[in-house]
Amino acid sequence: MHCACAYCCLRDTICKLQQHGLTCSGRVGHLHDDPGNTKVIQIDCGKWRETAASFITWLDTAEKTVCEQKQVSRVLERVLAEMDKQEALENEINRGKSIMNRLGKQATILFDQCFQKDDSLLKDLVRVLKMRWERVLTKSRERSRALDIGYKQASDYENSWKALVSWLEAEERALDYLAKQTSSADNNQSKLESLKAELAKSKRCIKAKKGQYDSVVCSGNALREKAPEDDVAELKQMSDRLEQLWSIVGSKSEMRQKDLDKSLEKQRAESPQRRSTSAEPTFGAGPKRSTTPEERKDSDHNEDQKPRKRPRTRSSTDSIHDKKIQKSVSFM
Repeated sequence: MHCACAYCCLRDTICKLQQHGLTCSGRVGHLHDDPGNTKVIQIDCGKWRETAASFITWLDTAEKTVCEQKQVSRVLERVLAEMDKQEALENEINRGKSIMNRLGKQATILFDQCFQKDDSLLKDLVRVLKMRWERVLTKSRERSRALDIGYKQASDYENSWKALVSWLEAEERALDYLAKQTSSADNNQSKLESLKAELAKSKRCIKAKKGQYDSVVCSGNALREKAPEDDVAELKQMSDRLEQLWSIVGSKSEMRQKDLDKSLEKQRAESPQRRSTSAEPTFGAGPKRSTTPEERKDSDHNEDQKPRKRPRTRSSTDSIHDKKIQKSVSFM
């Protein structure tokens, strides 16, 4: 039975039940001839009719709420707000269950006290009320499952996005600090080498994060396809922020690499000049000049033309002198 048909049927049944108290009281008074008992039955039937009417009004509102709910958001903050509303609706549905059970019990008592035509009206009314309440309960459970799925997807994406964005921002600050260190260490080759090693480590970390970056980007694109129109702009903004940070970190890493290479090349080119200028020359002596082959030939020719000294021959006086020395030594 469709909602509109059930709604019309219930309204007709309520209108017919407005005369149910007189019918029921007439029957009981005729059978038992007890005006007191008839009054009690009239009061019970009137209370049941009022409770059923208020429950139908609540069902109308609940059905409208569960049928007109929007698509589950994929933004974490909005999903949490929707889950709070759903929790309040579930509490109302649980209270409606107790009302539904009470109406069923009271209707069972009235079944034995009414004419057959009134009995069928009560049974139809209770059946339709129960059917509508179960439909509301089913819709509510489906909504709860959809919210759980949406919350998990939104939470996973936002947590991954925040972690990666935080890491990229820290990496950007580290690269900016490395640029300052590079500019202040132009004349310190060991420090430049240390900064180059740090940059190489940073580039390895960036390369290792590429898989995580691709995963987060794909998750964001998938969420935009599932999300309602209100979430698309915010999810697109998050994806753009992530892509922008990734591009900035990559470009700054390459710039730092070029700056360090340039500083190291400049340092290597200037180090021999500093060593040559730092060496002090000997006083009065200029730098030693290499001789040409012609100069070496002239010097050899001059050496050949110099008069050579004749070797000294041993004379007789030398031998006499040696003998005197030997005698003096033996005498001693």
